[in-house]
Amino acid sequence: HTRANAFAILGAAMQGGSRHFSYVDRLTPTLRPYDLFVAPLIAIRGEIYPFSNTKIPVLSGLGATGDYARAFGLGSQDSAGNQVGTSWQAFDLGLRERLRVGESFIVGIDVGYGDDDFAFESPVTTTAQLPSTNYEIFRGGLDGRFSRGSLSVHAGASYLAVLSTGEFGRIFPRTSVGGVAATLGIADVVAPSIEEALDVDYTRFFYNLSPVPGDAYVAGGALDQMATVSLGVAYLF
Repeated sequence: HTRANAFAILGAAMQGGSRHFSYVDRLTPTLRPYDLFVAPLIAIRGEIYPFSNTKIPVLSGLGATGDYARAFGLGSQDSAGNQVGTSWQAFDLGLRERLRVGESFIVGIDVGYGDDDFAFESPVTTTAQLPSTNYEIFRGGLDGRFSRGSLSVHAGASYLAVLSTGEFGRIFPRTSVGGVAATLGIADVVAPSIEEALDVDYTRFFYNLSPVPGDAYVAGGALDQMATVSLGVAYLF
C-alpha cells in the first residue's frame, strides 16, 4: 500500500515539544513570559478513507483523520522557584480530501476541529501569572507529498481560527487571537506497508489583548509559539 491508495493509516510517534510565550508592551510585571526548551510527548494518528475503492470523483478520496498527543514528565517553576504542576495535551478531528496528481504527487485539502491545552495547576500566584491556555480551534489547510521510490517529502500549512483560549481569555476578556501552523517531514517505506517518518511541526498564535484603564492585567499583545519534532512509524492498510 502507498499513501495514495491506502484504505487506512495508523501511526504512533515519540515527540520532543517546546513552547515560547512572550508579551508585547507588558505593563503588569507579574505577567510572566514562559519558555519550555523540550518536553517528551507520545502521539497517535489515524486516517481512514472508507470510499477509496469506489470510482466516484471526490468521494473516493474523502477520509476522516484524528490525532492525539500528550506530554509526560512535564513540570514548571514560577519566578520564585516554586514547582508548578504542568500538563500539555492536544487532539484534532477532521475531514481530508486526498487528490492524486500524476504518479508521484498527492495533494490534501483538510478541515477540522481541535483543542490544544497547556495548563498549570496554580496559574495565579503572588509572584507570577503563568500563561495557561486551552485553544479550541477550527482549522483549514493544504498539504502535499512528493514520492520517489521508497522516500517521500511532505509539507503542509493551515490557518487556525481560534474559538476560545480558556483561562487566558478570562484574564484578558477583549482578546482577539489568530493562529497558523506548518509542518515539514520526510518518510521512508522500510517494509511492505510500514513507513518511518521524521517531522517538524510549528504552531504560532498571535494576540491583540486590547487593554483599557482599570484592567487588573495590562499588556498590548502576546505571542505563543509551539514546536515539535517527531520520530514515528505508520502502518498502511
